[in-house]
Amino acid sequence: MMKTEVVKLINAAIAAAQQDESLPPGDTPQWEISVPKEAGFGDLSCNVAFKLAKQARRAPRDVAQSIIDHLPDNALLRRAEVAGAGFINLFTARDALAEQLTALEAAGAGFGRIDLGKGLKVNIEFVSANPTGPLHVGHGRNAAVGDAAARVLEAAGYDVVREYYVNDTGVQIRNLGRTMLARCRELAGEQIELDQDMYHGEYVIELAKQLREQRESFPPTDDELDAVARWAADRLLQRIKDDLEQFRVPIDVWSSERTMVEAGEVDRALGDLEQHGHMFDQDGAKWFASTRWGDDKDRVVTKSDGSRTYFASDIAYHRDKFERGFDRLIDVWGADHHGYVPRMRSACAALGHDPDDFQVMLIQMVRLMREGQEVKMSKRSGEFETLADVVSEVGVDAARTIILSRRHDAHLDFDLDLAVKKTLDNPVYYIQYMHARICSVFAKAVEAGLTIPSVADVDPRLLQTADERQLIKTILSLPDAVASAARELEPHRITAWLQSLAGQFHPWYAGHRIISDDPELTAARLLMCKLVKQVTANALALIGVSAPERM
Repeated sequence: MMKTEVVKLINAAIAAAQQDESLPPGDTPQWEISVPKEAGFGDLSCNVAFKLAKQARRAPRDVAQSIIDHLPDNALLRRAEVAGAGFINLFTARDALAEQLTALEAAGAGFGRIDLGKGLKVNIEFVSANPTGPLHVGHGRNAAVGDAAARVLEAAGYDVVREYYVNDTGVQIRNLGRTMLARCRELAGEQIELDQDMYHGEYVIELAKQLREQRESFPPTDDELDAVARWAADRLLQRIKDDLEQFRVPIDVWSSERTMVEAGEVDRALGDLEQHGHMFDQDGAKWFASTRWGDDKDRVVTKSDGSRTYFASDIAYHRDKFERGFDRLIDVWGADHHGYVPRMRSACAALGHDPDDFQVMLIQMVRLMREGQEVKMSKRSGEFETLADVVSEVGVDAARTIILSRRHDAHLDFDLDLAVKKTLDNPVYYIQYMHARICSVFAKAVEAGLTIPSVADVDPRLLQTADERQLIKTILSLPDAVASAARELEPHRITAWLQSLAGQFHPWYAGHRIISDDPELTAARLLMCKLVKQVTANALALIGVSAPERM
């Protein structure tokens, strides 16, 4: 919020300097504004002078001074100065600080919500695991990242729809059916042997037992493979839905590949491409000319035997999403699908859409650790811990916080032992304890007959120590953190912001008496706690984590 206003002032100063030719005309390169770590460097600092120095053919310090000289009159800044080689350090007015805190308090649970997206319609599709087995912790990372990205985009003013694409047809579903038939014969007393394409997990045996209880004739015959595969996939999909609900991941739309294929959508999509000359025949197969849009090679969509590739269905699926009126498509995929991105961008372009309206968030692998050793995971071999097992062991809050504490495109070691520790080494405990600690302070204040003040009842200038001013600057920067996380599609930035806030709050709490013999200072520090509590709850909601009142 404060950064946004300062950016407007800086841009206005640049425009004024260009108008009187103090600076040359031209577009301003992208620049950054940040909160200095040391109070002596101001409340905010920006590097815009370095970005303009080359086109101005002047030293960054001279450019910075020209910008300062052209700052419009305003009530927000009390001072601006050139620092170092050309940074502009900005000091906010004390009255402006009170106005900012009043706005925070008035916004309440809505503080941090901005209008960056201006209602643009966004579809974010994530998880989309085949319904051939339970979700594991890798799927959980995809789910937490996708949902947090959706929450951040919603807070940034986008109209967001969360979607799950169910791959309920094709080879994997057929292999599930083959495995079910084999397990059913095993339950009937036959000796069976599973090949490498089948699913070896115990969950298939449990499904086979459920099927036996529902049928008069058992085991089912080979002619019933498709029906048995659908039966098993439907139950596994329901289990996935239950796991996601427990993990606080709402899904607005469940799209079925099978339904899309049966409705002829794949035929129509490929027909569109062929009509516009984007297909060709070679070696008895039909190819999509994806190299025209930068892919490294053309892609088969219909094999020589007449069967369709997965890519053919994906073209139809993304065509359907654009036709549903979405301005922007975001897919959350495993990092092993990185090679799939150029061909999908090519398909979007061939269908008449801007390929930049299609984005992919690539999720790196998770290593589940226990007692310093990796827990091996393989759905097909049956050796893995399900997401539901992990959540049952460590809780939703810990699982989501740990997953969202690192960039989604970086490898993650998920330490099961750390996740359950009630110490400040545990990131979820470190953050949530801040909220619970404040609730405890408020309970003591009420016992002492005190009321929790509003900004109007307190002189914010009483909060004048360096650590207090830094805390205030941080709590006011939540809207900027939301904007940054939304622009870059990096929801872990909200977790990092919370960790930074906790890193400032806990030492401040330890170094200052909140309830003291000085009623005015007590009121000011209770107000500080109140505002920290509010922004903590708001930011935790953005990553789908609760704000407990006691721990």
